Parts: sequence; C-alpha cells; structure tokens
Amino acid sequence: MLGAASLEAGTSAFERLAGTSPPPGGRHPRMGTHNRLTRIADGVFLEIIAIDPNAPAPARPRWFSLDDPATVARFATGLALLTWVVAVDDLDVTLDRARKAGVDAGRPVEQVRDDLRWRIALSDDGSLVEGGAFPVLIEWPPGTDAAARMSDIGLRLETLSVTHGEPERIVSALAAIGADRLVTVAAGESDVAATLSIEGRSLTF
Repeated sequence: MLGAASLEAGTSAFERLAGTSPPPGGRHPRMGTHNRLTRIADGVFLEIIAIDPNAPAPARPRWFSLDDPATVARFATGLALLTWVVAVDDLDVTLDRARKAGVDAGRPVEQVRDDLRWRIALSDDGSLVEGGAFPVLIEWPPGTDAAARMSDIGLRLETLSVTHGEPERIVSALAAIGADRLVTVAAGESDVAATLSIEGRSLTF
C-alpha cells in the first residue's frame, strides 16, 4: 500500500521509478480517497492511494493514516510505502486471534468502490497497526478475486520485510493469523519495506 500527497504526484513518482504508469482504480466514497492499482502476482496487487480533493471529507479519520501530519510529511519524496494488506476468510475470527496474540488490528468496517464491496479492519483514529509493521486485514466476499480484475504491467514483488521494536510479538501475532511466511521480520523502528522488479529494474520502497 503506497500513499501519496495526491494521486497525480504519486503516479508521476511511480512513473519515474518504473517507467510506466499504474492503471486507474476508482474512488472510495466512505473514505474520501481514490487510487491506482496493478496486479503484481496471482491474488496480489499494488495500490497507490491518496486523498480525493473532489470528495467530501469523511465522518471519521481516513484509513492508512492519510490524515496524520507525520504521514503527510513522508510524501515529500512523492511516494511512501505505508503498510501491507492481507486477505482473510473470516475477519472477525482473525481479529480475535491477533488480539489474543497481543496485536489490536482494529475493527471491521464496510467499504465500497464502484461494484466492489468488502470488509476491512481499521483503527478508530485511522492509524497504521503497529506503525505499518502488522498488516491491515481485509475480507472479500466469497468468490471475489479483486486482483484478477486488474491490469498487469509486469511489476513483480521480490521481497517484503518489516521491522518492529518487539519483533517476537509481531512474529507471534502473524503466526496466529497464518501470515508469518509472507514477510520477514527484524528488530528496529516500526516500518515496512518492499523490493519490486519490472523489466530487469529494481524498485525499492
């Protein structure tokens, strides 16, 4: 999940890095945001998200910490990797497992974009779970493959890693939800990093 000060700025920054543009996505009326999307593997996609200047402000803080001044400051370079997202079969059960393992991953919120509907776990204040080191959890309706609907520009995820001040707790919580093999975890300030490739070039976020 990449964030930007504006979708135009984020798209331009991505184009400079990748040499191509991620296809348009849509708008999130309940969050006042819009995005661009591209499939990067089966069932996996990259998203650039930003506040939609033409949308009314939502009644709650926007997701992915987009209202946080500290997050906004990270967009000075054009793009910032905010966090990662994991799809689960049962959001309520998975949130309970994470909580029992020591991570509060938020509460379920219904969302919509065009004809897509889903449930996603969000913090009430819009903050990133564990500073972005723990994934945002999402539940699609049965039979929905959101990534399959997206264009593929040849971008591929090579590595995904997170750092956290309590790496053992994060590893334990990831194991509790069955996501411990998706990412490497190391000690450090809460953060997430990814390396992607396209046409022989590496992109690091």
